[in-house]
Amino acid sequence: MRYCILGVFLMAICTFSFAQERDTTWSLKGTIQISTNGYGAIGISDRREPFRYTASFRPMLVKNNWQIPIEVLLYNVGIGSNFKFMRFGVHPEWAWGKMHFGHTNLRLSNFSLSGKTLFGIGAELNPGLLRFAGFWGTTKQGSSSFLTNVNQTNAYTQNVYAFKLGLGTRNNFIDLILLKGKDLQNTVDSTKLSIDQYPEENMVVSMRTEHYLFKKKWFIGAEYAVSGMTWNQNSQDLLEEGELPILELFWNPKSSSTVSDAIEGFIGYRGKLFDTKFAYQRVAPGYRTFGAYFIQDDLESFDISLGARILKRKLRIKAKGGLMRNNLVNNRALQSIRGRGLLQVIYKPNTHWMIFVNYSNYQTEQRLKGYENQDSLKTGIISNNLTGSLQYLFKDKKNNRHSIRTSLGFFKSTNRQDYGIGVPASKNYNAALFYQLFIKKWQWLVGVDYLGFDQISPMQHRYGGKFELARTLNKNKWRLGVNLHQIYVYQGSVKSTTTFLPGATCTFRPNPSDFVQCSIQYSKQTIETNSGDDFSEIQGFIKYNHRFGRKK
Repeated sequence: MRYCILGVFLMAICTFSFAQERDTTWSLKGTIQISTNGYGAIGISDRREPFRYTASFRPMLVKNNWQIPIEVLLYNVGIGSNFKFMRFGVHPEWAWGKMHFGHTNLRLSNFSLSGKTLFGIGAELNPGLLRFAGFWGTTKQGSSSFLTNVNQTNAYTQNVYAFKLGLGTRNNFIDLILLKGKDLQNTVDSTKLSIDQYPEENMVVSMRTEHYLFKKKWFIGAEYAVSGMTWNQNSQDLLEEGELPILELFWNPKSSSTVSDAIEGFIGYRGKLFDTKFAYQRVAPGYRTFGAYFIQDDLESFDISLGARILKRKLRIKAKGGLMRNNLVNNRALQSIRGRGLLQVIYKPNTHWMIFVNYSNYQTEQRLKGYENQDSLKTGIISNNLTGSLQYLFKDKKNNRHSIRTSLGFFKSTNRQDYGIGVPASKNYNAALFYQLFIKKWQWLVGVDYLGFDQISPMQHRYGGKFELARTLNKNKWRLGVNLHQIYVYQGSVKSTTTFLPGATCTFRPNPSDFVQCSIQYSKQTIETNSGDDFSEIQGFIKYNHRFGRKK
């Protein structure tokens, strides 16, 4: 199928190019971007690939209500490998519809198709009150690991098709969604598979609705989904009917199959000065969908958020709180309960001052069921994180801009069960102070920062100093800059390492359509103790970007 889609893609480019030549009402615009990264290390093994490249080509044909974006992306990845990746897609779009050919990310709902990259064909059609979407393609290609010749899980080629049929508008709708995915057997060498790895199959039926009322100030929405998961396609068929026959219209359950459901809902208000939202989610154990990279199952959560903008919007306050638990069906010996909270305050009284404060709290309790009276089997972790920053920006008589920015932070994690045995809490501290100055075509920045890790004895201290200098030339077409960062790490009062980080950057913009950026960064780490050897690393970066078809 990949070669068929590629053929359609090439035919589309040729057709669109021919159409533009014959019909001058078509306009072409887009971007071309090429970037390369180089890396080398002395004294240690390479910690990343020595050469990486990325190339993208994104043209778009436009005519009246038609837009035809085209995307081609190439890059290589992997330490010491020749693995290369190519992504391409054509996505014609008009007033009430869109088509997809090649790679795309189509989202239908949280519990069905949700942001996973697929390679295939699809459509989204919304004529009037009808809402239709469909996609058929591949989410994974069968292959062995490109990094090392070892067993790799989820190596089967996986096909997925999904459909959505609904009624309504963008602000008031109800959708019925169906998704089916299947691993294709014999698409990978069986010797590369784990012992307990089998081809899987998945079926999801979901219903989703959202409504925005009273000039969109109030909103409410919900989704309910049922997932049938076969963990081994080679297991025996089930002879009796299951509890949900709607799944069995499209899915053949087997002895290794499980059925799980998921539900979520929210209601909220969004006004000029105040907003709030309440959300609930419950995902049963074993819930899976081939349309998402990850869904946490065996989870129930409640969340509420509040926001206010007062004092003529100079003061903004945001608060969130929630509670989450697992072990919904009481089949685990261990149960976790987690509470979380957030308070954020932003105060900007005028154009000079800005104050930011953020506090978050997480509390997790884990306990073994049936052993409530044995404290040694309980765990209670409380985490507190407080950060704040203060910035002052002003201009002098010569119209030079100055800014001073300072920030402080504190993090603490405590296990309540360790109170009685004298185990200290884990604490982190951070602080920074920066001064920035803009004088005509010059830009200066100097600053110091500190990080402290009070986790094990002796306490670790990290002191750093930073300096940046930049200059624009030739009517801002050129920008040259140098930077230097020096870091000292102490274990207690003993210096352990020194890191020297000089670098330089250069950007060139000859016209509004072209942009070139180059940078080089060097790092040398000196080990002050006998715990290791010195090493150094260097990396460079070059990027070229061209925009075509823009209006002059």
